[in-house]
Amino acid sequence: MVSWVWSRKRSERSATAIPQLKIVSYVKPTNRFPGFACLKSFMAPIASFLVVGLFHQASAQDDVRKQLEEIRASLQRVKSGLNQMGTPAPAPALRPVNPPVVPTPTPVVPAPPPVAPIPPKPAITKVEIVQTPSGSDANASNAAGVLEAVSLPPGLPRNYFIPFVALSIPMEGEWTSPDSPVTADLEEETGFTAGIRVGREFSWGLLEFELKGFRNSYRNLIVPTGMGTFSESVTGSSSGVSMLGNVGGRLALTERSSLFAGLGLGMAYIDSSFEIKGEKPKGDSDPVFAYQAFLGFEHAFSQSMEAFLRYKFFGTTDLDHFSGRRLHELELGLGFLF
Repeated sequence: MVSWVWSRKRSERSATAIPQLKIVSYVKPTNRFPGFACLKSFMAPIASFLVVGLFHQASAQDDVRKQLEEIRASLQRVKSGLNQMGTPAPAPALRPVNPPVVPTPTPVVPAPPPVAPIPPKPAITKVEIVQTPSGSDANASNAAGVLEAVSLPPGLPRNYFIPFVALSIPMEGEWTSPDSPVTADLEEETGFTAGIRVGREFSWGLLEFELKGFRNSYRNLIVPTGMGTFSESVTGSSSGVSMLGNVGGRLALTERSSLFAGLGLGMAYIDSSFEIKGEKPKGDSDPVFAYQAFLGFEHAFSQSMEAFLRYKFFGTTDLDHFSGRRLHELELGLGFLF
């Protein structure tokens, strides 16, 4: 007797079950199973149907397995290609797009009304431009003109400070004796005066303050008598200090030079004394009223310096026993302008 037996065997290469059919033969005595022939005739078609169905099922599973293998191989090729290509570069960053700038309309402002030009202020110094011949002479003339303009003194009004010295020439004075009505003449020697002057100069004139000291020595005493006069030598001097305020007029000759004249009033303190050999000294001192008149010439040779020459007649009121001072003074000074 032959029977069909189904068994399943897993393949070593794949996990797919492959059905196999084994035929096992059994040799039995037929006389022991009388219905076996009938059963065999009945089961044979059924077994054939089952075997065919299983075979078709196995074939279908084998097709599915092949398709899966092909899909797996395709995925492996895609993966290998991606690995060879490397990591794709990052996408560039998108820049923000600025919105279009809409121009702002500029408001129309009406033009201001025209303003009348302001006349320039007059220059402090005056520079004259003179045409000169061309060549080296022209260059020398231009240089001299520039130096002249640069060294001009400050414009008026201007201030000045002047120290000065003067030669003091006295007129004859008188002395009255306190013991008798005799009046004698005193002869004096030429003396000196020194002082300072501070003032302000204008286009029309000047105003100034003056402080000075003066001294003259006595030489002879001339005494009148009924038979004439006789002279006797004496020793002594007349000295003093004065403070005066001056005012004067000014006449400009050039931008550097000018003439001036004026008057001054103030106070002075005078100390006069002399001594005759063998007699008691005779002297007198007191504050007195002082006055003067002057005439002069000045020249500014730079922006800050000027020189001047001045004549003055200086006088005071009398003391008790001495006549007042009457001096002719010739001054020479160097001043500072500012």
